[in-house]
Amino acid sequence: GGVRVLRWSDSGGHTRGVMDPSTESIAHGLWVEAAPVAHACLYHPFVQAIGAGTLPLSAFQAYICEDAYFLTAFLQAYAYAITKCPSSLPQVVQELADLLKGCRDELGLHAAYAARWGVHLNSDHPPAPATLEYTSFLLHTAQTSSTAEILAAMTPCMRLYAHLGLSMKRGWDLLGGEAHDFDEWVGQYASPAFEEVASKVERLLDATAAAQGSSVGRLKKLYMRAMQCEYAFFDAHFNLPLNPPMGLLCVDFDGTCTVEDSVALLPALAVQCASSSAPASIPQPSRREQEGEHAAAHAEERRLTPEEIEFRWMALKKQYANGYKQLMDSLLKVEIETPPGELDIAGLSKMLGELAVYEHQSNEAVVTAGVLAGVPEELIAPAASALALRPSCLPTLTALAGGGVPVRVISVNWSDELVRGCLHLPSSALGPTSTKAEPQPHPPAPPKQRASWFQCFTPWSQETMNGVDGAVMVEDPRPI
Repeated sequence: GGVRVLRWSDSGGHTRGVMDPSTESIAHGLWVEAAPVAHACLYHPFVQAIGAGTLPLSAFQAYICEDAYFLTAFLQAYAYAITKCPSSLPQVVQELADLLKGCRDELGLHAAYAARWGVHLNSDHPPAPATLEYTSFLLHTAQTSSTAEILAAMTPCMRLYAHLGLSMKRGWDLLGGEAHDFDEWVGQYASPAFEEVASKVERLLDATAAAQGSSVGRLKKLYMRAMQCEYAFFDAHFNLPLNPPMGLLCVDFDGTCTVEDSVALLPALAVQCASSSAPASIPQPSRREQEGEHAAAHAEERRLTPEEIEFRWMALKKQYANGYKQLMDSLLKVEIETPPGELDIAGLSKMLGELAVYEHQSNEAVVTAGVLAGVPEELIAPAASALALRPSCLPTLTALAGGGVPVRVISVNWSDELVRGCLHLPSSALGPTSTKAEPQPHPPAPPKQRASWFQCFTPWSQETMNGVDGAVMVEDPRPI
């Protein structure tokens, strides 16, 4: 009782030593900041191989041995955290003692688990350098730091493994994967019991940091160092090739590469262009022409005012949203006869076909409205470069493409220049272009250069904006 929870206050993404009780917890804020590293851990070949049951037994045996060595240091860190905990927090001391006991019990179960895999934990085999680096960091922190700082170095392990276990189990269950040798390992960390322990450690970090007046900057430094050690633990000694090797990566653009949907950028650019130019003084189309087949032609011939563009765009948005909802409602009412765990290819193809027809019709409506007519192509890429990308997007795409994996960025967009500009790729003038949907040849990287090759497929873009093609293959010459 009486424990004030430390809160995360971090305006603009930069750490400040100020605690704001009205915002989220410090532990959650640190986990959010560490998301790119957690993402890299989840998709590391070693972790993925465990989740899929394809990891060689020898690699898993080596991992179990290293993990047992690490758990011994983790146990000692709990002991230091207890001895350094303020006497004014007896409840925290008791909870830390419970966690220490749980860790000791886990180490005993770990030994029994290892024995089933033929791993001798008491062997004289020295720990790997990455394991020593992690345990040295953890024990040095435990010996020289406060309880809150010790927990900042320990919490990443607990939260990361809960995240890895649950993510792998959900993914494997969704795919209808069969049971494999590492199910028990995945299930241990995907369990509600382990999630409860991880959440408890996070709550204790919040409570002790508040009681000890800890610096957010110091906690963040320890937390991020531990996360980097976690990744190095996977990467340095269990770095296996993808099995099977990845032959192609297709990735959606809006909401996957980008933080937000990019659809509003082009109309905003059209409004900006219209605002910077005087409206053309030409006759307005007659009522008959407005209602007839020449409406689209007149929309292109005369320059729309900024107010007209905004009005028409809002009407298009409403029309699209209502139509999309009605279509999805009708599609999702169809009864699924496919047994659980099996993919209904025919049903999925039919659904995607109907969605494609609707998207095509929606693009035709944009063409008819003329809201994007006259936007200079050369302004699109610079404007798109300001769009926010997800933290791991470019590093992931660039690393895969640089390693020889063909990358396809797919978007139902009106401009491939927008996609290029957002991803900071060269202009289409620097590479061959095509409006075809068929895959383009994937050229080999030049000697002594790891080049990244991306293909962007943006259907119907040429219909909507003059001079903008659909699919392109470009080289990103920046080093990995």
